[in-house]
Amino acid sequence: MHTRAVWTAAAAVFVLVGCAAEHRRGPGGGSESSTPCRGASCTIIVNLDCSPMPCRAIADPKRLEVEPPGGAKVIHWKLQGQPGYAFANEPVQFAPGAPLQCTRPGEGKTEVTCVDNHHAPGTYGYTLAVVKTGDPTSRIPVDPWIINR
Repeated sequence: MHTRAVWTAAAAVFVLVGCAAEHRRGPGGGSESSTPCRGASCTIIVNLDCSPMPCRAIADPKRLEVEPPGGAKVIHWKLQGQPGYAFANEPVQFAPGAPLQCTRPGEGKTEVTCVDNHHAPGTYGYTLAVVKTGDPTSRIPVDPWIINR
């Protein structure tokens, strides 16, 4: 009976540790990274890793913390890693009411730009897609977030 209680307690610890590790993950999986944006312009690098397949697109940082003072800040996403991929020719998708306005990257482009008007503090999740050049159905999502402080 004592052995069963020890194994039950050990299993509970493993479950709790697993839940804690999952809690630290960002919305797109992987470890969560955070970087402050203090200047008028900030860059998020999107690394494309296709080894092993399927390809994954990981934003660095996963959380861009836009610091006050308020005012417009330009945010650039730059794709790196695997040749033959580009951003989907569509704007970054934010929830309605987000103070960010983005341009379409254009066919085959590896950079996307948005302007954050930073009117007030808030957290804004977004989705950006990477596609294999010439195959717009090969969507690889990137879904971290912008935090206006």
